[in-house]
Amino acid sequence: MSIQVDPNWTDLVHYIGLKQEHLDLLHDHKEFFERYTNEVVMNFYIRVVKNETLYKIVNQHSTFDRVKKTQSMYYRSLFSDKIDAVYIMYVQKIAHVHFRIGLNPEWYLAGVQTYLDEIYNLCKDMEQGIEIYQAFTKRIMFDTQVCLAEYEKLKENSDESSLK
Repeated sequence: MSIQVDPNWTDLVHYIGLKQEHLDLLHDHKEFFERYTNEVVMNFYIRVVKNETLYKIVNQHSTFDRVKKTQSMYYRSLFSDKIDAVYIMYVQKIAHVHFRIGLNPEWYLAGVQTYLDEIYNLCKDMEQGIEIYQAFTKRIMFDTQVCLAEYEKLKENSDESSLK
């Protein structure tokens, strides 16, 4: 239970203001949030199926049952009390998959907004709801930065490969 990141990510953790107390707060409420896993993921994919571009990407590269399972795993990971090298590699793998299937960063960010909306709705009437929501926001923003940084590396490597 800790934030153990290499120096590449330390500045980002500090800039975002992500602290162990935020991870602990989320982890303390993990059971509550896990009860809503299916609802949050279903609401996420309700938005996806309403968008022709996203619908095509999912159908071309997977099935909705499969991506719902993957999305459920990711959702539950957001309430862990630990961020370390293994977790960062997990988030970077998300970027690799999104890059490979042609999901643009704009759509990834839209997905993050979906999570923010869902968690806000769960937190708004809770005792400590504002603090929990702020902790979640810091957590998911860290993941977002890791994912987008990896996506950028992949794009640069792809661009360099196409120039050769």
